[in-house]
Amino acid sequence: MKIQGSCGVVTGAASGIGEAVSTALAGRVVKGLALVDRSDRVVEVAESIRKQYTNTQLIPFNGDVCDAGFRQDVFEQSEKQIGKVRLCVPAAGLTRDRLAVKINKETGK
Repeated sequence: MKIQGSCGVVTGAASGIGEAVSTALAGRVVKGLALVDRSDRVVEVAESIRKQYTNTQLIPFNGDVCDAGFRQDVFEQSEKQIGKVRLCVPAAGLTRDRLAVKINKETGK
């Protein structure tokens, strides 16, 4: 997949896999990334990555990815500032079953 010059969104970007993926994508010269996380640390992570990879535009967003209005705002602001989002990496650690999958209470599947 050719990602050079594209724009993306990474959720869970303030730590762990999300932070690692954000750094790796910035190093691959994507045009821009929206870094999304519930933690205020997402701003710090964006600054750290920005120091390493000056050619990549980074926009930190602090909020809840389960909120439809917040998600819409992230994509609208990203498109305005860095371009059409073509890459999305969902690395937020959603652990609530109802948000991730539907489970049949009778069968457990």
